Amino acid sequence: MSSDTESPIFKRRESRRDSTLSQITGASGANHNLQVLNDRKVLLLYASGATAAEGELNESHMTVVKGRLEQRMKHISFLCDLEYTQYHNQDGCLTTPVSEYGRRTVYKVMELDQINNSRQTSYADIRHIAEIIKENYDKYGAFVILSGIATITYLGTNLSFMLENLQKTVVITGSLIPLSFMRNDAFQNILDSLILAGHFLIPEVLIVMDHKAYRANRCRQLKCDSLDCVESPNFPNLVEFGINIDIKWHLVLRRGEQMFSNDDNTLELSPQFITDVIIVKITPFTSVEHIKHMFNTPNLRCCILECYHFGEMPHSQEFYNALLHAQSQKGIILIQISQCIKGQPIKNFKKIMNGIIVQYDITPESALAKIGYLLGKGYTNQEIIEKFPQNLQGETESVRQFEKFEGQKQHFIQTILETLQKTSGDEQISQNMDIMNKYIIPNLGCFLATTGQLDLIKDLRKNEGNLNIPDFDGRTILHLAAASKQIEIIKYLIEEVHVNINPIDYLGYSPMYDILISRDKELILFFQQNGGVIEAPHQVMVDLILTAGLKGDIEMLELIFHGGIKNLNDFVNVDNRNIGHMAVMVMNSKIIRFLRFTAKFNFSERDRWGNTPYENAIEIKSKKIKVQKLNDVAIEEIIEMLQSIGND
Repeated sequence: MSSDTESPIFKRRESRRDSTLSQITGASGANHNLQVLNDRKVLLLYASGATAAEGELNESHMTVVKGRLEQRMKHISFLCDLEYTQYHNQDGCLTTPVSEYGRRTVYKVMELDQINNSRQTSYADIRHIAEIIKENYDKYGAFVILSGIATITYLGTNLSFMLENLQKTVVITGSLIPLSFMRNDAFQNILDSLILAGHFLIPEVLIVMDHKAYRANRCRQLKCDSLDCVESPNFPNLVEFGINIDIKWHLVLRRGEQMFSNDDNTLELSPQFITDVIIVKITPFTSVEHIKHMFNTPNLRCCILECYHFGEMPHSQEFYNALLHAQSQKGIILIQISQCIKGQPIKNFKKIMNGIIVQYDITPESALAKIGYLLGKGYTNQEIIEKFPQNLQGETESVRQFEKFEGQKQHFIQTILETLQKTSGDEQISQNMDIMNKYIIPNLGCFLATTGQLDLIKDLRKNEGNLNIPDFDGRTILHLAAASKQIEIIKYLIEEVHVNINPIDYLGYSPMYDILISRDKELILFFQQNGGVIEAPHQVMVDLILTAGLKGDIEMLELIFHGGIKNLNDFVNVDNRNIGHMAVMVMNSKIIRFLRFTAKFNFSERDRWGNTPYENAIEIKSKKIKVQKLNDVAIEEIIEMLQSIGND
């Protein structure tokens, strides 16, 4: 239907409604037939739960009678205009009354063969629902799924990954109190879902509960005895059903330029998920033996560790060795997430630490579905480590692609000033310029730097804009230009404007750190020649340097060293082990050679157990320290290099 391919409708609710009403009133009074042109057909699938159950409000005494849901909905006037349905619809569809937007929702009720309590929901059940959506994708403009509350967040999250290239609205809802009770939450949840699916194009999987619609893969069930049991702790609701229906269009997941077109609207189901994944909550009672025992689970592909605070684990070498053993010898992917329910993303937070994925701003349900999805795609462990931190379906911090900003006037800053003058008077112009510099220019400048709008940045400067002033989190235009590798803007700011090349944001990062992470050798050299320094929180640099040692990432070490950080001995972990220790443990002679002859590294420093890198190398050779695969040539070369400088 044509309505399914329109851009988001009702962005301006009043104008759209007025337009609809004018069409109706100008049609010789035959308004009951006109809405057919815009009505959207929705599939309502009853999958699980007690929405249509009957009996006492107790799971052990409630039963679901086949076909009873449709019978009840037929006799609820706001869910079904029975007279219109009898005379106008075929294929067994029901139709709502005309809404405030001047249109109806036509929907087909379908029930699964067996309606179970949602606590029995398995991966196969979720996959079956996805397959039903796929089979009926061309027949219906949107989908509403009735689910039990117990596993509604798992259903929604998994569907968000299974339904690839989704360009229609999928709404999941349910209830704690069935329709058979006079006072229930089922009626309102179903009505809100039908209105949302029948009137608006939001190409996501949503959960509707208690007058709100949430992105499904951001949801948690936080309560068990309340009608608002499902919430989205770290992401705003997308829709709120109040006096008006308020849709936050700027938060709706964008899928590129084809989102609202017919050019490529084929829904694809993801490959079957790999479900050999476990979630383990880290507590003070969790021992190394517990962890080792779980890692012995047959066919285990991934272990998700629910850790403390920002996804932090106990500082224990024995614990870390158990993880490293599982990762290197068993091929188990390790993911650290947070036990905390709330927490906003921190910019430049390290996403990979020692080969372990760290992502604290994701729900356990999303972490489980996401890793199952990536494993099912057949990616290698290394590819998964790279892809997991990315925002694939809106399940983690929002990384939105900025649309190109285009000024309507050549001197748009002057236009803003003119507006401020009109509201405050000419005598306020000095104060207005202060407002511009403090509140408008920093944020606007950072936006322009991200999107590469050099000409408009020059316009900012011409209008006396201070390009050194940071935005709300202490990041300057140079920070954003460096993070986005906008080379022309970087050179303009440093060579022509002469901005401060080393501003430190509120989290402790300089622009040159962003360049370091991008591995751009020419830009690192440019920054260094102009006085740039690499600044980041010390622990971040420790993780970066030691991880480079473990991975054999000599390119990163060279960039760090030649970028100005000369004393690599300053960076040690909690066990006082440095990059020399790490390079020896993985028997990387190239890094040892770089440290020995280029970085002039001091190999005499000892870890908490009193060992130097040289002593570790001797123990590896004598097999006192077991490694996955002994490289005799490399370890001999390392021992020879370290012995030659008197390390004993």
